[in-house]
Amino acid sequence: MLEPYNWEVLPSDIRAATNGSAVAEYLAHVVMPSIAALEQRRHDLALADDPGSKFALADHPQLVKRTHKTFCLAIHSLYEQQLRSYLHLCTWDYPVESVTRRHQLEKSTWGKELNALFFKVRGLKLDGFASYPVLTQLNLMANACRHGEGSSARSLYEAHPELWPSIKRFQWEDELPKMLSFQSLEITLEQLAQYADAISLFWLDLQCQRIEDFADEPSAYVSFLREKRVSLLASVTRSPRI
Repeated sequence: MLEPYNWEVLPSDIRAATNGSAVAEYLAHVVMPSIAALEQRRHDLALADDPGSKFALADHPQLVKRTHKTFCLAIHSLYEQQLRSYLHLCTWDYPVESVTRRHQLEKSTWGKELNALFFKVRGLKLDGFASYPVLTQLNLMANACRHGEGSSARSLYEAHPELWPSIKRFQWEDELPKMLSFQSLEITLEQLAQYADAISLFWLDLQCQRIEDFADEPSAYVSFLREKRVSLLASVTRSPRI
């Protein structure tokens, strides 16, 4: 869990309690059915006899890759909107001296800037959350998906070369491949699910900061939160199959 903190519950914390389930719903009812439909399309094309279907089948893997990258961007966008909205609402509920909405809440980027801002607003270390490493990968992945070829893709490769299984890199190589193709980046459904679980775990851990306030609530609810956290943590900490 997170380091001990004298948590003061704000109305914004109550409103943020459903953020994790919103992302999980998006994964379950938008992402997974769409990807299943693409797999059915591939199956139908493979069984078709007309020449046009054979060409469409050859192009189908690229369509799947583009779809996975688009959903990666969407999941990241959902989380970024949730997080910035949460910080905005926190400062409305409890203004923090030296925190300005325009220059900090709107402009701070993932990493040191946002970590410092989150600590100022809520007194918690953002990089102390168990979900932080996966959320950082999601941020790198989204930047690469947004910009395509270029520095964002190379930064992602430096941190996670395993996402390019088609690129062979020898141990004695000190430099990145000269031709790093964004098109060969692999994003699996398992990775998308892990990103969604990391977001859910983040909001659950934030909710668990007010665990002491559950004294008047049914103990079954507390047990439910703890069991849910075990499941999410197992998903977030496992290594996805590439």
